[in-house]
Amino acid sequence: ISDFSSRSPQPGQHVIYATMNGCPHCVEFSPMVEDASYRVPVPIYVADDTHHVALQSQYGQYIQGFPSLLFVDIDGSVSVFDHYRSPQNVADWISIHANRQTSEPMAFNF
Repeated sequence: ISDFSSRSPQPGQHVIYATMNGCPHCVEFSPMVEDASYRVPVPIYVADDTHHVALQSQYGQYIQGFPSLLFVDIDGSVSVFDHYRSPQNVADWISIHANRQTSEPMAFNF
């Protein structure tokens, strides 16, 4: 996991984890994202609040609240994680997006 403010995402697939200081949901979700980061084939960048101008200009339309997890594909398209929050679901969601060749629906455990 890299800090969004100190290291810009490299070209290619990556995940952006947008959090906000003092957000109890973010505190609960952060360990799940960290756990997933060891098991997924793409880098995860953490933005700890909305003060990142680059984050707001590029991805603000996808961040509807905190925490938000965004998968950015090679072509720049963005997918938003909107499944039950568990370490396995986070890792599966990222891995499926990273390896997806078609737009088939994805199945998750609830």
